[in-house]
Amino acid sequence: MMRTYYCFAYGELVPAEEISLPTVAEQGDIFSCFGLLYQVVSEMRVEGKKIYQLKFI
Repeated sequence: MMRTYYCFAYGELVPAEEISLPTVAEQGDIFSCFGLLYQVVSEMRVEGKKIYQLKFI
């Protein structure tokens, strides 16, 4: 099973379940995390990991 991670600007991968974000997202989706808004800008699949790149908005 593929695990889902989110990548913030600092580059560290954070498992979706640790920060209560969904395991499925689309480019352009906006989420609130740590009291800030982030937008999904890309999706990658690497070595059994689904990684969503986020940017602060």
